[in-house]
Amino acid sequence: MNFIVDGPDGVGKTEIAKEMSHRYMFDYFKMNSEIDNWQGKKFKEELLFGERRQMQLIHQLGIEMVQDRGYPSEWVYSRVLGRETDDGFLYDVDSFYAAHETLIVMPLMRNYDLARKDDLVERPLLERLHDTYLDFEEWTECHVVKMYVDELGFSINAEMAFLEDELKRTWPSFHGNLEAWKKW
Repeated sequence: MNFIVDGPDGVGKTEIAKEMSHRYMFDYFKMNSEIDNWQGKKFKEELLFGERRQMQLIHQLGIEMVQDRGYPSEWVYSRVLGRETDDGFLYDVDSFYAAHETLIVMPLMRNYDLARKDDLVERPLLERLHDTYLDFEEWTECHVVKMYVDELGFSINAEMAFLEDELKRTWPSFHGNLEAWKKW
C-alpha cells in the first residue's frame, strides 16, 4: 500500500500526510527539492528520472509510504501552467501506482479564500488547480478520496475520521488493513 496526498497549494497536504504516516505507521516522504524544481523548471526531468527511480524502489524493496505530493502534481500543474510534460510516461506511472494499490488523498476546498498563502502560487490560480485535480480524479486508475478540508473545519482529527470513514465505505480491503495497522 502506498498513499499520495496531493491537491492545490495551501490546503494542508503536509499536515494530513504527516498525520497519516504517524497513525498508520508508514514512512513519510516529501521531495526536499520540490521548490528547487519549481524555480529551476526541472519538472519533466524529475518526472522522468526521479519518478522512475522511486517506482523501482517501491517495486524492488516493497516500500510502503505516505508521499506528500507526487505525480498527480505534475499532471495537474503542467496542464494549468501550460508547461511541457510526458503524458505517456505519466500514464505509465499512474498504471504502476494503481497496480501497487496506491490511494490518492486529495484535500480540496470549497472556498480558496481560506487557503494559506503560498509563496509560489497566487490565489487566483487555486480554483483552476482545483478543477484540474477533479479532471485528474477522472483520469487516474488509482482510488481517490477527496476531502473538503474547509467543510471539516481544518481539523486534523475530523480529516482523519472522514478519511477512515470513506475508506471503510469505498475500499473494504483497505478497511481490514487499517484496523490491523491501528492495533499494531
